[in-house]
Amino acid sequence: MRKRVGKMNVSPEIRDVRSGSGQRGETPIRTEDLERFAPEQPFPPPSPERPMRFWLLFCVIAAVLGFAFYAYFPPGSAEPSEVGSESGEELAKLGDIFANLAAGFGGIQKLSANGLALFRELGSLEQEWPDLMLDQKGGELLARLESIKKRIGELRGAVGSISGGEGLGLESDLIRADDFLAAFIPWLGSEEPRRIAVLLQNPSELRPGGGFVGSYTELVIRKGNLESMEVRDINDPDRELTVKMIPPRPLQGLVSRWRAADANWFLDFPVSARKVLGFLEASEFYSREQKKFDGLIGLSATVISDLLKETGPIVLRDGKLILDDGNFLVEIQKQVQTGQAEGSDYPKAVLREFAPILTEKIKTLPADKRAALFRNLSGWAGEKDIQVFFKENAIQDFFRYLGAAGESFRPPQNWYGDYLAVTAANVGGGKSDLFLEQRTELKLQLEEEGGLAGELNIVRKHSGDRSEFWWYKVPSQSYIQVYVPEGAKLAEAAGGRQRTITPRSSYAGFATDPELKAIESSREKLDDFPAWEKFRNGGKDIFATWSRVESGAEDKMSLRYFRRLPMPPSDGRSFEFIFEKQSGLQGEYAFEIGAPVGFRFRENDLPIFEYSTKEMPARLKFTLTLEEL
Repeated sequence: MRKRVGKMNVSPEIRDVRSGSGQRGETPIRTEDLERFAPEQPFPPPSPERPMRFWLLFCVIAAVLGFAFYAYFPPGSAEPSEVGSESGEELAKLGDIFANLAAGFGGIQKLSANGLALFRELGSLEQEWPDLMLDQKGGELLARLESIKKRIGELRGAVGSISGGEGLGLESDLIRADDFLAAFIPWLGSEEPRRIAVLLQNPSELRPGGGFVGSYTELVIRKGNLESMEVRDINDPDRELTVKMIPPRPLQGLVSRWRAADANWFLDFPVSARKVLGFLEASEFYSREQKKFDGLIGLSATVISDLLKETGPIVLRDGKLILDDGNFLVEIQKQVQTGQAEGSDYPKAVLREFAPILTEKIKTLPADKRAALFRNLSGWAGEKDIQVFFKENAIQDFFRYLGAAGESFRPPQNWYGDYLAVTAANVGGGKSDLFLEQRTELKLQLEEEGGLAGELNIVRKHSGDRSEFWWYKVPSQSYIQVYVPEGAKLAEAAGGRQRTITPRSSYAGFATDPELKAIESSREKLDDFPAWEKFRNGGKDIFATWSRVESGAEDKMSLRYFRRLPMPPSDGRSFEFIFEKQSGLQGEYAFEIGAPVGFRFRENDLPIFEYSTKEMPARLKFTLTLEEL
């Protein structure tokens, strides 16, 4: 009888990263489990080895990510609140950790004193940064950041004086934080306007990089202050886009040219971000005044719903509309659809009414709730509800280090492991993805000779028939892509559909995007499996097909494939498995890995390892150690 491995037997990154706040998760992660499974993503629970990383994600980068919180919520007039008891307790705990860390290094007083001072400054900034930025106190904000940078520099010197390897992890974090602030402070304090686009991605209409981009907020920052904030329809710049670019092949039957609204086409978020910003900047909407963007932040609707959980319901339209965390997306969609049907000049006007009310509610929350919302940053980043891209490499490198950049994993050379990602792109399927339930099952079998056999099953169920609105009942039509490491050979395929695409343009005189061309030029027709095709990109093979699911029905797809690992199994060899989630896609996941004949896995003393979850983080990873029987 197979023994199911509990959640404690996997890396922290496959656990919901919010579990530490008490919002989700059932079983705490044990120290021995952390040692057994080294995390790929930098979101372990706070520990003496990693206090800086948690707090820098929690506080320092908030000056950037915080813009996203207020992207749809213009600042109100409420006075700043004092630090709450919960936040103070957290600060005291981390202060104790830092003091204990210093004592463990031989009682280095300088390390302890600077560490505690830094935590106090970060704790103060946690509560005050919105007021510093939104109340035009950018100079004070910059001074605070300079002080934090100075403290970090002093800590670098103290930690660097420690002999042995105990301080190396902390020193690495401090170096990265110092380098980040060295680039970020001048960037934030520049007299030249800094422009950021904040995308609200709609999970009702999925695209590989998240959801369809229907609206965005343009933020302008100067000298540390939020100078302006404008909520815009993506059609505003797209209507003035004169550049003619060939769209991705699956979109050619839907749109006549590629544009910002459809540029969120890549699982790798930085690639999608660069495409979106490129189209925005090419539009005469911005190019006539030579306006450029410095960065882009992608938000999912989950962020808004989580805010509403804390604030409670919001009443709009003279009491005729009540929005809460359970109905926000459905009701907003209803208002937009109604506005479009009635020919409204701005169907999304409801967001403009909603925003300032939510802002006031947030700013009047008690300090402990504001701190709780603030701490959700790591959870949102860990589940791809927030994805960040900056053109400035030194800033982007820090977000990449924190796991908030939404980058896709690239399998290394000679890697003894396996990888899987599955994306769905809604192409002409209305808003049906909100009612699309997907179950992904993967079985891997390691073979004695060094081979790896994979069996993937995907079941997509459309429950839109339960909705009262027609836009959720339309058939789901999605372009499905399955990513596996390069070198996979398809042995069997079932399900999936062929779809004839009739381009809406001849594309004469159109430009070709080089990255898109590189992917599409690698296309292989699979004669034995005509419903599927194969591509290559980023060290991965991509098997692609179409899925159509009628409301109330389900669609099933399955693949069996084989690939050769770089080496045969041996005693003590570690096998890694990584799964990456598409932002905005919810579902069930089940994974089973079989050891080669004559081996078992050290982690559970069995030849079979199993794991299943309904709460998938952005990147799941576990490492299994082979033991010869």
